[in-house]
Amino acid sequence: MKTTLRIRYLALLALVLCAGPTSALASALTRAGGRTQNQEEGQAPQDTAPAAAQPIPAADIALRAEQANEWLREVNGQLAPDPVLQQLGEELSDWIVVARQLAEEPESQDPGALSVRGRDNLKQQWLGLRSQIERWQGRLAARSQLLSALRDTLVTESATWRVTADSAEVGEALEATLNQIQSVLDALEETEIRLRERLDGVLTLQNRVTDESIQVATVLGRIDAAEQAARESLLVRDSPALWNAPVSPSGESVAAETRDGLRDDVAAIERYFAGHATSAIAHLMFFLLVLGLAVALRRRSRELAKEAPMLAESARILSRPVSSALIVSLLLWEQFHPQAPIALSELVAFIAIVPIARLLPRSVHRLMVVIGLLFVLELVYGVVPDRSLLSRLILLSVDATALSALAVASRPGHVLASIDDRRWNRLLRAASHLAMLMFGVAAIANLLGNVSLAELLTVGLSGSALLAVALYAGAQVLQALLRVALRTQAAASLRSVRMHTGLLSRRGVALINVGSVASWLFLTLGAFGVLNPIVDGVLAVLRREFTVGSLSVSFGGILTFVAALWAAMLISRFIRFVLQEDVLPHVDLPRGVPGSISKLIHYIIVGLGFFIALAVAGISLDRFALIAGALGVGIGFGLQNIVNNFVSGLILIFERPVQVGDTVEVGTLLGSVQRIGVRSSTVRTFTGAEVIVPNANLISNEVINWTLSDRNRRLEVAVGVKYGTDPQRVLDILEKVAADHSEVLENPPPVTLFRGFGDSSLDFTLRFWAVRYEEGLKIASDIAVAINNALKEAGIEIPFPQRDLHLRSVDPEAGKLLRDG
Repeated sequence: MKTTLRIRYLALLALVLCAGPTSALASALTRAGGRTQNQEEGQAPQDTAPAAAQPIPAADIALRAEQANEWLREVNGQLAPDPVLQQLGEELSDWIVVARQLAEEPESQDPGALSVRGRDNLKQQWLGLRSQIERWQGRLAARSQLLSALRDTLVTESATWRVTADSAEVGEALEATLNQIQSVLDALEETEIRLRERLDGVLTLQNRVTDESIQVATVLGRIDAAEQAARESLLVRDSPALWNAPVSPSGESVAAETRDGLRDDVAAIERYFAGHATSAIAHLMFFLLVLGLAVALRRRSRELAKEAPMLAESARILSRPVSSALIVSLLLWEQFHPQAPIALSELVAFIAIVPIARLLPRSVHRLMVVIGLLFVLELVYGVVPDRSLLSRLILLSVDATALSALAVASRPGHVLASIDDRRWNRLLRAASHLAMLMFGVAAIANLLGNVSLAELLTVGLSGSALLAVALYAGAQVLQALLRVALRTQAAASLRSVRMHTGLLSRRGVALINVGSVASWLFLTLGAFGVLNPIVDGVLAVLRREFTVGSLSVSFGGILTFVAALWAAMLISRFIRFVLQEDVLPHVDLPRGVPGSISKLIHYIIVGLGFFIALAVAGISLDRFALIAGALGVGIGFGLQNIVNNFVSGLILIFERPVQVGDTVEVGTLLGSVQRIGVRSSTVRTFTGAEVIVPNANLISNEVINWTLSDRNRRLEVAVGVKYGTDPQRVLDILEKVAADHSEVLENPPPVTLFRGFGDSSLDFTLRFWAVRYEEGLKIASDIAVAINNALKEAGIEIPFPQRDLHLRSVDPEAGKLLRDG
């Protein structure tokens, strides 16, 4: 019931915060608009300072009074007792009791005496209290801003009506008009009093919340100081040796303390779910969503496994949809439940072992049994009294079990030996040897009395091992979902997916792997308590500034600038990829326009990314103006050609005299345009050479574009036949050969010409238009072969060059030789 009431109160608060300012501002704008419309000419409102109140013209008083009363009714509705704030006040009172009781406990006064798990549990409780404080502060700040805005509007409105009442024009008005004015003034005053009371109540709650936030910050500061002191004294002995360890450091019964610890953990879990029902419901909905996706893709994965054996592993994983959805959901536990008690998080981690074991191959099931045993021991360790003999024996058992399991796993024929990838095999062997060393150090530290170091190493290593296995299983599930989803019919409807399935799959798998490794590294460093020092050290290096002349920059600024530009490039590539594959091909655009749109979007995104990078890096625009001025001088002297080519590239993009795929002739260069870049373009000749042509040459020089408007090409084939042949017959044959070829256009039609009388033949020319320019030589060759065959079939001879020799006189001996010859 309480949960339902809270949801209703939150909804009511949202309506007040959203509808309240809108209606108030709308009414204020309406009244402001009314005044502006009725102002005399030449009295423009000032933007830089609030204008003095102006009296309302007598003709408008009645209308304005009605508008004011309507607006005041809206305001009074918003000033009614707010159930959300009342509930907040009650929750704050209960919260203060709980927080002060927790603050008075010895653990909060001296967190340095706690174990690592105890400090983590205490910190989690106070972080939850701080989160509640921050939510209240946000609600109260929004309500305070709303009431302050209403108060300012009321003050302005009251001043206007007072000036109206005091003006000479109204002084001579009718009594009814004066009564209207006074009625509005009384209503404004009454509303202002109510508003002040509501605002005072909100400010009082804000002060109480602020006071409690100081207390929360104080205790969290103690915990941070205790963690820092614990890190600095890790090598210091903090307990007796194991053989001298007391059964119970506090002197109470171990069973009673364990029972009390269990009771406290159960109570903390119940309180958490009572106050975070929305988070639990959201987490459940996410699980059902992943489960539905896994079930939907299970059948498709089986079909794909038959066609592509490489997807058999994905089909095996998706054949267990409940386990797949469960492991993905549990991996996001911290995102849905950041303030969950430590005991609940440990219980969830233990439950995750079951779906992990079902998803991983059978070769690692024994390893999962060992991890489960370690976690059972750790769960028991978490509830027994700190530094007691039983807790230290449990810790020692965890170390011994882990050492034995790692030693067995490293032997031939076991888990590590079954890994075929040599690189991963070496990495895991090195990691197992390091883990064995650390578990051994933890066991020795426990025996000698350094329990803090033993607890840190043991809990951190076992948690890191389970996290690594869980992330591996989760990554396998996500990869299986990705691979199968990319091969569904819905995904195939997108050309970008259909044509680049392999590329998208590889990129997605790589992204999942990188995210898994980064998550493991981040959480493992946090488990060992070194994440914050590393982050602080890195931030200190990044914040360090160095000066170059009058310019002061930092490593962080440079890194941020580069990262912002890199992100802009990635965004540009992704948007261009989607446009080129799925958007522009479905839009009827002239040839070359899609490429121009793509390049223009690229330049815009990169340009915006550049200025955003400047802002994020903390580089002011006035400094950039100096750099741009200096760069302008450099351009004027040494970069003229580069700028000329860049501007020419922009002209090529917008004017499109030359487009990608065109066949152009620049001087002696003839080839196809492969790319139009920022500075230059690439032309590939028909002999295979790629020539880099500056963009300025394509703009300022004479360029022959053979395919600007279309790819048609006129070709000619010259033919000679022997004298005595009927010319009309030859013309008909040539025309028929051209008409029969499929690559010859009918419009314009082929043209046959009788060119004249040659030395050895009658000369003819066949002119025709081919459909594709790039196939022109082949088409001309085919036409020439067809003409030769047609003339041969028609019995028409194609002569070779010949000469008739007439002799005027011949030497007698030569004549004799010719006759005898």
